[in-house]
Amino acid sequence: MVTVSQPIAGRIVEISVSAGDRVTSGQVLARFDPLALQAEFARAEARLIAGEAAAFEAEVALSRVMRAGSPGPTYQGPFDDKAAADLDDARGVAEARVATAAAEVAARETAYRLSYRRLKQGVVRAPFNGIVVS
Repeated sequence: MVTVSQPIAGRIVEISVSAGDRVTSGQVLARFDPLALQAEFARAEARLIAGEAAAFEAEVALSRVMRAGSPGPTYQGPFDDKAAADLDDARGVAEARVATAAAEVAARETAYRLSYRRLKQGVVRAPFNGIVVS
């Protein structure tokens, strides 16, 4: 005898079996209310997309700073010490923003995957063939 449970909390909206029913592995036993799980997943997806956009903006800003420090067609000689220091500071800030944005995207990807997993856990399935006791 095995107790079947899910690692999520919520309101069960459907129970598909009764005591004494024969079940097969993978058969749906019950369903949780999907609305809250779907909303959580949609929020996680939106946050991931926003994080990816922020990461892209940070990369664009870094590339602009890097181009500002590269000799181009209007290059007229070396920067003075203050301009070079300002450029180094701007590059450091831009690199830090890229790293922060990348870490944020990684965290949001994890939250997205977890919410997707929780969404899938909203359906309780029989782990193997058997008979429902209670």
